Amino acid sequence: MISFGVNYQQETTYGNVYDECGNGTGAVIEPIVGDYTDENGDTQTGVLDIIIRDPGTGYLRAPNGSLGSNQYTWAKPQDTIVKRADGRYDVPKPPGNEIGVVPGDRVTIPEGSTVVTEPNNGQGGGETIRGGSEYLVTSPGTFTSPDIVLEVVGGESVDGVPIGGEYPSNSRGSYPVILYLCEINVEESGINYTPGDQVIITPDNGAVASATFDRQGRVTSVKVTAGGEGFTQYPQIYIQSETGYNAVLRPKLCIDRTGNDKLKEPTFQDKVLTVVDCVGKF
Repeated sequence: MISFGVNYQQETTYGNVYDECGNGTGAVIEPIVGDYTDENGDTQTGVLDIIIRDPGTGYLRAPNGSLGSNQYTWAKPQDTIVKRADGRYDVPKPPGNEIGVVPGDRVTIPEGSTVVTEPNNGQGGGETIRGGSEYLVTSPGTFTSPDIVLEVVGGESVDGVPIGGEYPSNSRGSYPVILYLCEINVEESGINYTPGDQVIITPDNGAVASATFDRQGRVTSVKVTAGGEGFTQYPQIYIQSETGYNAVLRPKLCIDRTGNDKLKEPTFQDKVLTVVDCVGKF
């Protein structure tokens, strides 16, 4: 969670995930609302966790460098963005266009690329502009809008944009993780289960859990006693019983941000996922 927020109602509701890029659809989440203590020591009511009821399809794995909203793309990942000193934006320029700049202009070129400005009418030049963040121009100059640089040593690309790099993270905030089973939520309690009924996790990857029941045999809680490691998909979870039925259990996977030495072990090669920290990314 980035921020818990304040003054949320205790009653939780389902909600759809809206994709500004217009790619993803169908994701449904449920917020878990509860009390927490803020930085001033006061008790607030906020969203403490999110349960994914349906992951949907088509969502980008990471920001791809494009700009826009309301399913409209204003600038593509390979475009160069120029905000003039008076606050006006130029039309985004694809690779190969000559662009003149003056002091006070702000330039953003594609991730991974670098340009050095040439003098403009014999003045200025010599400024180095690196991709992926906004650069404030301090002297006159010209440059040719560059293309995206796809090759990143030790990395990978997502939707045509590099996200790899040196451990533990790179300029796009990507880092390797291993997932483990940290919690099992009871979505439907079912009925007629008995003590001794076993929680089955498929695949388990070393995870173990046990359930408790009330007098009617309803599932009251499920405790994860061993989280396992190396999940690359949500496991299927059910309670094996001769009498009980209709319980619905939903897994929650948590992140173990693993060390670089552990990643080199052969047994972990097929268990590692790449996470991209989208906080603060445009």
